[in-house]
Amino acid sequence: MTEGIAVEQWSELEKIFSDFFAGLGEVSSTNEIMTYRSNPPSVSTVFAIHRDGCVDASMPLHGIEAIFEFFEFDALENSIVCRGQHGSYTYRVPAELLLLRGDSS
Repeated sequence: MTEGIAVEQWSELEKIFSDFFAGLGEVSSTNEIMTYRSNPPSVSTVFAIHRDGCVDASMPLHGIEAIFEFFEFDALENSIVCRGQHGSYTYRVPAELLLLRGDSS
């Protein structure tokens, strides 16, 4: 199931974000930023969306900081596709973390 939403729909985006990362680590949200952070000793990863659309994402082998306008949360693929006028970026939840909530995907 894919759920897409614009950054301007902040409160709805917060709900989708929180549900997407439920059981995988620490999720926090303010009026300016929502952040997911995995818990040690699991694979280290962070994914954050700022209210202006800036995304900060990091994994052991890469990191990104860019502006996006639209986000597609895919619960089946365990991914978030970030789309903006200058391109797209796909964040995938590491398989090791999915084991924390019993996902086999």
